[in-house]
Amino acid sequence: GNQREGCLLDPSAGDRRHSVMPAVVNQQTHRVYLFRFSGAVLVLAFCVIAINYIIDPYDIYPDVGLNFPVSRLDRVNMRLHKPYALEQMRAEHVVIGSSRAASLPPGVIGKHSYNASLPGIWMRELKLMLEHAHTIRPLKSVFIALDYYMFRTENVGKVREGLPPERLLTLAPTMRDRFAQGRQRSKDQWVSLLSVDSLVQSTLSMFSNEVPQSEYLDDGTWLHYPQKSTNWLYSFVNKKRMREFLAESGELDFVEFVDLIDFLSANDIDTNFFLSPFHGSVMNSVKAAQGWKNYLAWQRRVIKKVNASGSGFRVTGIEHNPGITLERIGIENSFYTDGMHFSPEAGKIIMECITVGDCSDQLNVRVLTPGNMDSYLRDVSRLMNAYPVKNPQDFAALQKWLRNVQLTPVSKSTGPPGNQ
Repeated sequence: GNQREGCLLDPSAGDRRHSVMPAVVNQQTHRVYLFRFSGAVLVLAFCVIAINYIIDPYDIYPDVGLNFPVSRLDRVNMRLHKPYALEQMRAEHVVIGSSRAASLPPGVIGKHSYNASLPGIWMRELKLMLEHAHTIRPLKSVFIALDYYMFRTENVGKVREGLPPERLLTLAPTMRDRFAQGRQRSKDQWVSLLSVDSLVQSTLSMFSNEVPQSEYLDDGTWLHYPQKSTNWLYSFVNKKRMREFLAESGELDFVEFVDLIDFLSANDIDTNFFLSPFHGSVMNSVKAAQGWKNYLAWQRRVIKKVNASGSGFRVTGIEHNPGITLERIGIENSFYTDGMHFSPEAGKIIMECITVGDCSDQLNVRVLTPGNMDSYLRDVSRLMNAYPVKNPQDFAALQKWLRNVQLTPVSKSTGPPGNQ
């Protein structure tokens, strides 16, 4: 009785009994806020994923009918896109090389074809991409555009930023390979669907009125529309090529090339190796950098390695054609856009002539062997020496462009540019 009376008389007793109620209310309020916040985050994430999937700025998902073109082509985006594009295309015929092969239409070869070229591609990347394509669907033929820089010793075993080998499929993967590939694909989905960069790209694709400098086509080719004059482009390319040949050591490595030949031969893939040509101005820039002998020696070694393999593969060259090598800079319907990249029309002419034998008067193709390579290279050297005589005005401009380029060779290269 006394205890009850004490409780009734103690004013703090009621406070203790009811003080727990505000805490319960606060807890419920916090839960509501947390639930609403989580819901808002999920809705926002879903909207971002939906926008990026529909717009698909890197073009790696199946088309839902509202697919926008890639707003900017660069090394990273291209190397993210093309491995997945090969899976969708399931190509039997592949064209591959650096950006110099970007305008070569693969459809000339046959149906189910794709141009898998990448800017500044290195030899290891080239082989990995072909193995990836062959794993998806057995390849029947490939057209490989070769560049001198691919064989430089300092580039052996390298892949460029944006193309982790784990993104690409292999013919005989181990369990570790499969795990690494799955992890990489999860990363790629994150980058393409939830990253800030992909959202920015999607927004630009929807709302930007800026005219893109590049146009990407479904067959893997891409067209470049630089906002520069033809003279500026030729000047830039010639100075860049001269710096590269001045910087490089002259040492070339063919181990990865032989591995590539062995892979193609073992899998019975018909192959055409194409020696990517230079315009006469670029030839003279290489000569000014004292790299002409190395450039010719590289072609000889390519021809000999392919012939020695006994694979029956072909090496083709077109650099001996005066109509394209000696063409004046800035003419209409030119073969080159800047001295090393081909116009879309020229790309079609090259492919039709080499692959199906439909050659124009402008172009003659030689299938090169150890027996005829010396005469071919003599013809090429003759055109290089004739360029200053045939185009004195352009050659004077070339000398002006190269005037301030460093002429002292160094022993070690800084590596080739990203957009070959």
